[in-house]
Amino acid sequence: MVQVPGDDAATANRCLRDVVALSTLPAIWLGAEMPRVAESLAAALFTTVSPDLVFVALRDPDTGREITVAQTDRYHTDEKLAAELARPLFAWAAAHDAEELAALACGPGMMHFAVRSLGYEAELGIIAAGYRDPESRTQFQSTLLGVGAAQAASQVRNCMLLRALRDAAAENARLVADLRAEDQRKNEFLATLAHELRNPLAPLRHALELLEADGARALPRLHGIMDRQVKHLVRLVDDLLEISRITHGTIDLRQEDLKLGDILHNAAESSASLIAAARHKLLIQPVAASLRVRGDGVRLAQVFCNLLNNAARYTDPGGEIRVEVAQEGNEAVVRVRDTGMGIAPGDTERIFEMFTQVERKPRLGVAGLGIGLALVKRLVELHGGSVQANSDGRGKGSTFAVRLPLATHATAAEPRQAPLPAAPARAVKVLAVDDNVDAVESLGMLLEMLGMDVRIAHDGRAGLAQFEAFRPDVVILDIGMPEMDGYELARRIRSHASSRGVKLVALTGWGQDIDRGRCFESGIDHHLTKPADIEDLQAVIGSVGADEAFVG
Repeated sequence: MVQVPGDDAATANRCLRDVVALSTLPAIWLGAEMPRVAESLAAALFTTVSPDLVFVALRDPDTGREITVAQTDRYHTDEKLAAELARPLFAWAAAHDAEELAALACGPGMMHFAVRSLGYEAELGIIAAGYRDPESRTQFQSTLLGVGAAQAASQVRNCMLLRALRDAAAENARLVADLRAEDQRKNEFLATLAHELRNPLAPLRHALELLEADGARALPRLHGIMDRQVKHLVRLVDDLLEISRITHGTIDLRQEDLKLGDILHNAAESSASLIAAARHKLLIQPVAASLRVRGDGVRLAQVFCNLLNNAARYTDPGGEIRVEVAQEGNEAVVRVRDTGMGIAPGDTERIFEMFTQVERKPRLGVAGLGIGLALVKRLVELHGGSVQANSDGRGKGSTFAVRLPLATHATAAEPRQAPLPAAPARAVKVLAVDDNVDAVESLGMLLEMLGMDVRIAHDGRAGLAQFEAFRPDVVILDIGMPEMDGYELARRIRSHASSRGVKLVALTGWGQDIDRGRCFESGIDHHLTKPADIEDLQAVIGSVGADEAFVG
């Protein structure tokens, strides 16, 4: 039990008042900043503990620094004295018991300090009451100093908790804003995707109706229309799959030393039709044969094709597109410049974000899905390079600069020409299996037109029965069929002794690397994604042994 000094009523009331004054400090501190807390605590201790000097140091959770206050009378604080006392009093608190007094010479003279730590090893701060005469300190004053220390430690912890809650609320608000922005971008992307898919579907539907009404006369013109629109659909799907592979880290780069000039030539060939349609002038700076980069030739050509297509779309007809090449240090730098509509300030970084459509209306009326430049950025980064967009503003054109590390090897790999197959002997026997009746019927008609002996089946079980009866050289099968899927059908066929030498070809809409892996594990030799080019089908079917089959 704490002994209250004196036994008269006035002394007891004063002691009770002092305890209440310290106990009600948290109500005064509600919502206060840490400097205000330190000052009010020093004033309360000076009044209740009655020392000759009060020192308060509290840890500020907002800055991580100590807020120090030294008070030598009821109304005045001394910043210089507070700075002088901080180091020795913190050192004393760390090394001595709370009941020991620290004798320190300071501005007001020799003082004997009772020091209390706030938290473990003074992690929250300290408070100290200094006396010129150490004998004037009472046990009750020591108790009041402990009450003040407890209140101060609790307040610092509350401030730290409040700071954590504010930070968490700010982070939650940021996450909510990010999610809303992402959701908005997703909705815009889905709307754009629907628009982009409808665009080629409309002329395809018109072409079908014209074929039905007047097929013979309309066919020559309709063939070009349908071919262009199907290629456009394939390109949309391929871009989506490509960005998915990059996002999931499953893209496979076939690295080799490449001539940069060859890469740019291939990209220009791919973009030629779009550039010609807009009557643009394309100027490509001659590239030294010695300028080589290390990378995947197909992917890098895709990078520059996307940049050329972007320039063509966002430049008024009759504009100019320049491709400039330079070596800067250990990097090859390719700059694609256009005289187009430019990019608004602040959009030069955002334009590379996935599914982003900045406010630029394409001059050719084809906006795309907003993934072309995102694809460029990620492919370039996978090659250890970087890409940057620059523009002086609306209507002042744009420049996209791609930086790629130079190849360290002296020579580039020369393409090897595959040996030509020997003259075939008989027609290839092909079994096509797909639960999509229209797809397999039209595929069968196409293969028969190419001179092949064709059978078709509409599910896996029928396909297995056809295989046993027909003994084909090639089986073209879909993967996503009901009951017996393509993987199971391939395994069943491979279990037959008669399957030796038979080529199994997956023709499917499932085009991820994991799908290819499952195909090969099931015994399938080749994987093609729908819709496959006829040249790819012919190449795969033509690989059947020359002494066994004939491709018409």
